[in-house]
Amino acid sequence: MTHRLWLLEDETARRWVPFSETRPVGELLFGASRLRERIAGTLGMPVAGYLAPEALEGFAEEGTPPVVSLDQVDREGEARIVLSSRTVLEFPTHGEAHGPVAGVPSAREALEAGLAQAAREASRDAPVRIRVGGEGAGWILPPGIPLPPEGPDAGEWAQAVEPAGEVELPGHLLAAPWALVADNAGQLRRDLALIPPLAALEGTGTDTGRRTGSAGAGDSARDAVRTLLPAHPGVEFLGDHPITSGGPVEVDPQVILDAREGPIHLEAGVKIRAFTHLRGPAFIGAGTTLLGGLMESLSVGPGCKLRGEISESVILGWSNKAHDGYLGHALVGSWVNLGAGTTNSDLKNNYSPVRVPVGVEREVDTGLLKVGIFLGDHVKTGIGTLLSTGTQAGAGSNVFGGGGVPPRWIPPFSWGPTPPGSGPGPEGGFQRYDLPRFLETAARVMARRGQALSPGMTRVLTRAWERTHGPAGRLPGERDV
Repeated sequence: MTHRLWLLEDETARRWVPFSETRPVGELLFGASRLRERIAGTLGMPVAGYLAPEALEGFAEEGTPPVVSLDQVDREGEARIVLSSRTVLEFPTHGEAHGPVAGVPSAREALEAGLAQAAREASRDAPVRIRVGGEGAGWILPPGIPLPPEGPDAGEWAQAVEPAGEVELPGHLLAAPWALVADNAGQLRRDLALIPPLAALEGTGTDTGRRTGSAGAGDSARDAVRTLLPAHPGVEFLGDHPITSGGPVEVDPQVILDAREGPIHLEAGVKIRAFTHLRGPAFIGAGTTLLGGLMESLSVGPGCKLRGEISESVILGWSNKAHDGYLGHALVGSWVNLGAGTTNSDLKNNYSPVRVPVGVEREVDTGLLKVGIFLGDHVKTGIGTLLSTGTQAGAGSNVFGGGGVPPRWIPPFSWGPTPPGSGPGPEGGFQRYDLPRFLETAARVMARRGQALSPGMTRVLTRAWERTHGPAGRLPGERDV
């Protein structure tokens, strides 16, 4: 029996604001691949689509599967594998050996055992529960069994259906956006270890050569040829970890590629301009340009332009930080633009764990000492903007400093903060970003990069705006700008 793989935006994933407002969690970058790509690569099967709230239907980026609601999936004639989009599965290779771990089944082998178990129990018409890292992460569902309404291991559905058995897949579930950022450097090291160099590093300095290499056995998530980066005149190579590329790249003289703390991988079309010091572990997406500055422990999507000091951060595709300023322990969405001098804090003065706002009146204790900022898709900041530790800016926000530090919770599609006396309340506040004007700007920004704002993404952004600024969600005293 053939099974189709579906990723579920479970109850926890839906709380991953500000990102879940406009994209499935599976489309977030983690390590050297998106969460969806990692699941598909480790299991060796494509993702048929996302089971997500209606608000995300129409989401479209290059290579992404469709987003559908639960009632659109064939219940009677299709056997399904449903897995949380927050799942991080381990590749069947690790460490320097680049080979299978003795006695430990890969995620694909473990899943195949679960499918065999489901086939043996087919007469019962009962699902097989999937666990990852000991947590409920999904189900193997025979035809006729309905999909879970909220989460893989939650709600009345899980209690009402007696499973035919359980299967454990190697990996873990990400609990929150800040967990993704905190774990990213370690994940990068594991991911990039799957690109085994075929020639050892020979010394350091400008005369160092990087010999030809090839993809690792576990690199099924990308299917791209990897080569060890050749010597570039005037470029200094440091460290013993591999520095690889997925195609032609441009590296100017006076660049330092520092692999002392971890490997570095550059996708095809990357450009690194003079006076950039890039420290591994690092993954730089296709067509991204590094314009100068110190950058370390970061994952970057395609088409970005970055300058300044960047540390321990994840930046999705087509976002810009083209000027000086500090970005640290941050998760940045797509099509974000940070104005010159934009700087965030990622450490409290009293060195206590950071609390992150998840609304106007609620905060969550992350338990982490270093937490930066979380910027949703299409966020823009003005020059000199200062952002506090743990700030969350919702999708489509236009934030500017105005001589002070904005609040740590910024609702989606906000404009401001305004000076005291000009907004709601004596201390000023945010105004509502007019939807047609926002969409016009977003389309203009994307057109500059040769892309179009699709009708589907227009619907996703419009629904996100309506959830905040519609009749039921309007901010007190707000007006359009």
